[in-house]
Amino acid sequence: MRRASDPAQFWNAVEASEKRKDAQVARDYRIPIPLGLDDERAGQLAEKLARFIMGELGTPVSVGLHRDAAVDVLGQVTLE
Repeated sequence: MRRASDPAQFWNAVEASEKRKDAQVARDYRIPIPLGLDDERAGQLAEKLARFIMGELGTPVSVGLHRDAAVDVLGQVTLE
């Protein structure tokens, strides 16, 4: 897996590699991370899912982890 630290540069390269004007160069997958995972384990899970999607669909993947709220559904503080 090749890594790119600049998302804009990554997606510009993906678009430049396409030959057709109507090619679909991206898909948006929003996958909820299970409660209780710290940032490191959430990142590991996201990377495994990205590798799976790349392998199954043969498509480039950009990963972003987001925490939507400071408190989870159980009332536990998730952000500081």
